[in-house]
Amino acid sequence: MNPDNDASTRLSHVAAVVTAFRPTAHLVENVSSLLRQLTTVVVVDDGGGPAFRPGL
Repeated sequence: MNPDNDASTRLSHVAAVVTAFRPTAHLVENVSSLLRQLTTVVVVDDGGGPAFRPGL
């Protein structure tokens, strides 16, 4: 069993808040990494504009 994918090893009482002002392609990778460690990740659109909405 891969410990990165085992839900029992993720922190269930901790959440991450990621601010996404003009996010790059790395946003999805970074959020995926956090979700391997935590059960809750909130991504906040900090108003980067319409050009950046597809990344969110």
